[in-house]
Amino acid sequence: MPLPKLPKKLTLALAAAATLAACGGGGDALPEAPIKPPLQVTPAAKGVMIDGYVSGATVFCDSNGNGVLDAGELSTTTNSSGGYEIVGGCAASVVGFGGVNVDTGFAFVGQLKSPPGSTVITPLTTLLVGTGLTSTQLSELLGMPAGTDITKIDVANGQHPDLFKKTLAVHQLLDNLVRISTNNDPSADLKTAYSRVATDLSKALTAQSSGTQFIAPTGAVNASLLSTIVKTLPDIVKMNLVPADLDVAVNSMHAQSQQLSTAIITSPAMLVALTTALQDPARKPLDVTATTSYLAMTGDSMAINGIKVGLANFASGIGVAGLDSIGVALSVVGKPASSSVASVALSLTERGGDKRQLQLMLDEVVFAVDAQGVVQVTVPAKTKVYAYGHTANGTEVNLTISDLTFSPIRVVNNGFSLNYNNIVNKVVASTDVAGRTTAERFLNIKGSFDVRLVISGLNIRKLDGTPYAEQALTITNTSKRVNGPAFAGILTVQ
Repeated sequence: MPLPKLPKKLTLALAAAATLAACGGGGDALPEAPIKPPLQVTPAAKGVMIDGYVSGATVFCDSNGNGVLDAGELSTTTNSSGGYEIVGGCAASVVGFGGVNVDTGFAFVGQLKSPPGSTVITPLTTLLVGTGLTSTQLSELLGMPAGTDITKIDVANGQHPDLFKKTLAVHQLLDNLVRISTNNDPSADLKTAYSRVATDLSKALTAQSSGTQFIAPTGAVNASLLSTIVKTLPDIVKMNLVPADLDVAVNSMHAQSQQLSTAIITSPAMLVALTTALQDPARKPLDVTATTSYLAMTGDSMAINGIKVGLANFASGIGVAGLDSIGVALSVVGKPASSSVASVALSLTERGGDKRQLQLMLDEVVFAVDAQGVVQVTVPAKTKVYAYGHTANGTEVNLTISDLTFSPIRVVNNGFSLNYNNIVNKVVASTDVAGRTTAERFLNIKGSFDVRLVISGLNIRKLDGTPYAEQALTITNTSKRVNGPAFAGILTVQ
């Protein structure tokens, strides 16, 4: 009976064994080749950069811990959702800077960090790098549940709204501190300042006793602790600020951070709108001379056609025979900055009627206070006027005017007014035939209108130092925006 046929693999194995035996048997066999472990590949460092997702940012492995992208350090760029992948891995902290916040559309000007092993880079993880503060301690300080690992949570994915709001609140605080400490100088090294201020803030938080909450579970920011910490930060101490002015600045920081951390959000769009308003680069930075040096609204009044009108009356509604100019009367308190650059915008929206709407903006107006306390207002040659008009039938006009020889601003007695008729006539003369019909609807305008005048870049307050409410006004169909003290009312032009 023939033997069963062996499997091919087994036949080859037996043949190999026979060959070895023929070469001298088991004791004299050639030594086996060493077994090499499989090639070890360091996994890529993956994560997400968040202040809202940050797109187009540079992210690098900070191998030497100096916070600077040096030659030889691995780096990459975040995608449209803030994601990054450092091929080759990273056993050190990861640092991110630059890029654009995809929620607000604003450039990210700070610098964020995260400890080794993190999967997110956020303002919160930044507080954990090189400071001694642990994720557990920070979670407690922020009033988060025990076990919350801040280094592993994508706070912007909609699943962690409370932690996201607190993240935004901490960033708002850091951003305000950076801008104050750099004297609101846009040319300053904001990346380095952000890292430095974050480190100092973190060290101050680390010194707090166990159980202390900087932000409560409800989102309430501890105002007393914030004041104590801010006043001991090295960057703030060396500025030697007037205590009352510093108190005003700290109160504003508290209000802005708490506005984010306690916001009742019924849709993601609401949080985006709030974040956009607070992070808007057009918004005037906090003023650290607020209570001692500012421009006051004389008599708490507007100037309509050169006549003072109290803001309370303006808000209730006033009537005028034609509209020629609209502006503010100012008086000087203390010693405001000798020169400030502002933007001014005016909006008229018809109440009923043809639903006409007109928006006008001057993007650069220089306000200077001379030695005698007189306000000088000039319009540089490079200033542009942006205009938008809309009528009931849907026709629109958008226009940018660079020739300002038509005198868009009138300066009288420490105040200024927009020359409404001059500007509109210039718009009419400058637009094409298709837009002229729309623009002409705003000449010799009559009707009842909601009116807003918004001014950015100036510390304008009530005579007693109380700030005015701020709003943003964006010229429709453009990215041009003014964010600052707003003066609103109802104007009936007869």
